[in-house]
Amino acid sequence: MATESVNTVTNPAQPRKPALNRRLGFFALIALLIGVLIGYFSYVDSREDLVNNDYYRVLYEASNKLNENLSQLRKMHVNKESLNSIRTQLPSYKLKIPKDKRTKH
Repeated sequence: MATESVNTVTNPAQPRKPALNRRLGFFALIALLIGVLIGYFSYVDSREDLVNNDYYRVLYEASNKLNENLSQLRKMHVNKESLNSIRTQLPSYKLKIPKDKRTKH
């Protein structure tokens, strides 16, 4: 009878051990998932910073080119250069003709 009482005492302890392992496994999985999410969001944030820097650089270069073209156009108008010479330097330049000076066909 002494062996039966020992078995009943050790049997209830055995199911608790796998439950503890399951809990630890669950918490380890949650911790791993949180770590992956933190890593992913930091990666996305760094990529967005890189893209924003690239857009800023492109915008900066475009604004510099626009300022150069405007100053060049202003100098051409001050020097009274012809339309053909302006179009040679700035091919997209179009002279706006006021409505009262347009000829009707």
